Amino acid sequence: MADEVWDTCCVLNLIASGQARAVLRSRPGRVYVIREAMRSEALYVYSYPSREELLPADWEALVADRLIGITDVAPSEAPAFVQFSERLGDGEARCLAVAEERGMTLVTDDRRTIATAQKTVTPVRVVTTPEWAHHWALSEHVPPSVLREAILRIRASPRYDPPPSHPLASWWHHNLE
Repeated sequence: MADEVWDTCCVLNLIASGQARAVLRSRPGRVYVIREAMRSEALYVYSYPSREELLPADWEALVADRLIGITDVAPSEAPAFVQFSERLGDGEARCLAVAEERGMTLVTDDRRTIATAQKTVTPVRVVTTPEWAHHWALSEHVPPSVLREAILRIRASPRYDPPPSHPLASWWHHNLE
């Protein structure tokens, strides 16, 4: 399987899940994040379940434990970054440029980024939060109560819920029951 570059929206979902280490260990390839995007965007998640305080998103501990690698846009990827940044935010554009140029899987929930990735010259595989959660649940035989708690945390902190059209939306909601 290909290495992955994760957009900050999915990194925040991952951290909010309370299961970051377990999820990252279940990934089929190496996981990377873009340095600049992480420094400027992946700063906080809400406490769970109260949502009363903002807590630092401790992604740096995942880097220190070598569960996440840090990367930057290489000079050869800059033209793709500039092209994508005309339609996307800088963080999403950086991730997509790296994924396309390096043949990596892009992990994002951003609809505009997903649509753009589907139109690239070099096909970019995209994985969304329900897909990485589903993979983790199946590959690690996650108990239903643990999976439910992770999904509840994602819904509460970054407030992510898959759109009804997502192929795993019914699976996601079924696991909340």
